[in-house]
Formats: sequence, structure tokens, C-alpha cells
Amino acid sequence: MSNLKRKIENIEIEGKKYMMAFDMASVDLFQELSGKGVLKSVIKLNELDDKTVLDFIASTLRTADNPENPLGENLYNGELDLFTVMIILIPHVIKIVNEGFPKADNEVEEGKN
Repeated sequence: MSNLKRKIENIEIEGKKYMMAFDMASVDLFQELSGKGVLKSVIKLNELDDKTVLDFIASTLRTADNPENPLGENLYNGELDLFTVMIILIPHVIKIVNEGFPKADNEVEEGKN
């Protein structure tokens, strides 16, 4: 079972309804698209590396009528302008990916003496 939290945001791009969700399907698709691991790539996402940002968007963006299936390669071959999509969605993709991972508890066990 995964500790990954599914984060969802509703988005409108060029008058069409989409949603962004970060879940295990997103992780699997990201690794397939990029050929890289997700944890190391989160650092590149936060550094705004173009290819990493686009791969995360492709693995999280879904049409509103098909919310279980990320766009994946269709983002690159589709009707959306990638530059516009990237500018609009950078803050959203960073937020949902970073918030999707489990957080450490604030309580830290002290060593037993």
C-alpha cells in the first residue's frame, strides 16, 4: 500500500476543463516518460528544469472527463501549446507533487539511556 497522498486540483486551460492529480499512476508514468526516479526529480522540479516540469505535468494532468488517466505522451502530441501550459501549470504541479508525499512526524523519538 502506498503512503502517497492523492492531491487534486481543478484547472481550466484554453476553455477546457482539466484536473491535476498526483498518485501512483503519476509516479509510474513519470518514470516511464523521463527514465528517472521521482524522488531525485522532485529537486529538478523545484529548480524549474524545463523537461522535468513538462514530464511531471504530463504525468499529472488529466482531462476532466477521464480523471484516472494522465495525458502522458498526449500532452506532447496534443493540441495544447506547451509553453503556455508550462507557464500556467508550474505553480500547480510543484504544489501537488510536493504536498503528495508523506510528511515526517514532528515528534522525534529521543534515544533511550
